[in-house]
Parts: sequence; structure tokens; C-alpha cells
Amino acid sequence: MSPVRSRVEVIGRRLDPNHHRLRDFLTRTAWALKNGVACDAAGYILTGPDLLDAEQRPAGRPLPRDPFPLETSFPGLLAGGDVRHGAVGDGAMAVALAHRRLAEIDRGT
Repeated sequence: MSPVRSRVEVIGRRLDPNHHRLRDFLTRTAWALKNGVACDAAGYILTGPDLLDAEQRPAGRPLPRDPFPLETSFPGLLAGGDVRHGAVGDGAMAVALAHRRLAEIDRGT
């Protein structure tokens, strides 16, 4: 049996039970916060350039490059759609970026 090389999670959002309007959906990102994934004050996952501070990579970043556009504070962990800060049409881009990260792993980066 081969080891798992990738995984896709569909998390999305849930409706706040006290409200019924689209803007009352809540992100399901508690797992990310508990595991140290960088999020904004509203709980949306930060990715790509949103992780940079004055165009500088976060301290302790293990790779010598800026994060890919959908990459979280954990290299290779991509976030898109309703859980991502500033999300717009992320699904197709996530697949392409996952392939880029797998190519880096194959090269030993």
C-alpha cells in the first residue's frame, strides 16, 4: 500500500441557527485555529499574499519562497472557497497549486 500523498477536504460554511440570511453563514475553521493555521479575526484562513507582512514571509516559514496564492501558513495545505479570506473562484486554482507542491516534494524541496 502506498502512503497518502494528498488529501482534499470540503469544509464550507454552515448557517448560523439564529439567522437565515446569506451573510449569517459561519465559517467552519475551528480545526485550523486549533492546529495553528493562520486566520483573520473573523476566522477565515489566510493564504498567499495575505500571510505576508510588509512583503516579508512569516517568521519560521520552512520554504525559501512566498506562499502560493491559496497556500496557508502550512506549506502544501491549500484553502479555497468559503473558508478563505478574500475567496473568489478558488477550486480550479487549488488543483493546479496542489500539483506544484507535489512537484516540489518530488524534487526534495
